[in-house]
Amino acid sequence: MIQKFQFDISDKDRSSLISLIKNSNQFINDSFGTTELTNIQILKEYNNVLNRLKQVFNQYTNDCFDIISNENYKLDFHLTKSWGTFTKDFMHDEIPHHHGYANFAFVFYLTKPDNSNIVFKDLNNVKFEIEANENEIIVYPGYYNHFIKNKSHEERLSVAGDIVMTLQPNQPSWEFLTPINMWIQL
Repeated sequence: MIQKFQFDISDKDRSSLISLIKNSNQFINDSFGTTELTNIQILKEYNNVLNRLKQVFNQYTNDCFDIISNENYKLDFHLTKSWGTFTKDFMHDEIPHHHGYANFAFVFYLTKPDNSNIVFKDLNNVKFEIEANENEIIVYPGYYNHFIKNKSHEERLSVAGDIVMTLQPNQPSWEFLTPINMWIQL
């Protein structure tokens, strides 16, 4: 299920993230760049943004899964990575990708011109766009194929990330991943 939520962040956090993305020096060309190669946890120091993300994912899972709203299950959400992306000048990447290892993925927009949406491809290979505005976040299953579309000369700056969901400690584990501290590294 793809869902949009209001996602207000402070002007200070917004300005700081914009500066961080623009100054990352990881631009493939003048129209596209990502912090993914140099800063894989762009949100690490943004506690207010992380707290808001947790609220969004609690709401999203409650909306999506009846079983999760059952008080017998206590879930933790783990932000495995987060990065910033910069596009402009009709950057249109028609190569779909997904975040298959993650339960969920998200994107929120720091600046977003008109006609610069995320495009998804469903399991039947049908394309559909989701329009979002600044101060909105799109949450979706990690296995959904998608790509960036920016048919504008204006800058589009976004933050994306991947979420893995686990049970909190001492929960029955037959339906969800066990807590990370119970995993055994091989």
